[in-house]
Amino acid sequence: MFKSVLLLLLIVLCLCALLALVYIITATQFEDRIVGTNLVGTIVINLIALLAVFLDVTFIVDVCLVFAFLSFLSVVVLCRLLALQVVEKGLKEGKHYRKKGGFLE
Repeated sequence: MFKSVLLLLLIVLCLCALLALVYIITATQFEDRIVGTNLVGTIVINLIALLAVFLDVTFIVDVCLVFAFLSFLSVVVLCRLLALQVVEKGLKEGKHYRKKGGFLE
């Protein structure tokens, strides 16, 4: 009974990951793609954790932790790219940014 519930959850999460990938592909804005990337990363982390429970193997949890770190880094890099695009667009429009307390105004 427990294994069948875990298997059902794995299948549902795989379908959710596929839907999130479709969302990323069809998104029109870069911000939506960042959110979709974070969503896919979270779903895959959950998939790996459930797979570790389903197979009763503990070393897969280490893979889950490494993937969580990589997913976090990918979202940080994408957000940094977005911030650079916004600043570059503002500079082209003639806006000036000054640093106050470590942040751009």
